[in-house]
Amino acid sequence: MEATGLNSQTIRITFSIAGQAVALKVMGSSTNTYYLYNDHASTLLSTGLGSVATMSTTGGGTVAGSNGRYTPFGDRRTTIR
Repeated sequence: MEATGLNSQTIRITFSIAGQAVALKVMGSSTNTYYLYNDHASTLLSTGLGSVATMSTTGGGTVAGSNGRYTPFGDRRTTIR
């Protein structure tokens, strides 16, 4: 649980299947559900493969700023080129 103010709270629940996060529910002043898309099924690699590649809303739209970007060798990119 993450507190966002003195009198309000934001609760985040992650749903997983076989160890892979597949959805995120955020409950606060409003409730939103997001679907998580992974770049690979394997989470055994330490290069970031298996991490969340993008998120979408229940309406199917991509969440702004949620696209993961990687170099050809698997390092996470911090800037877009």
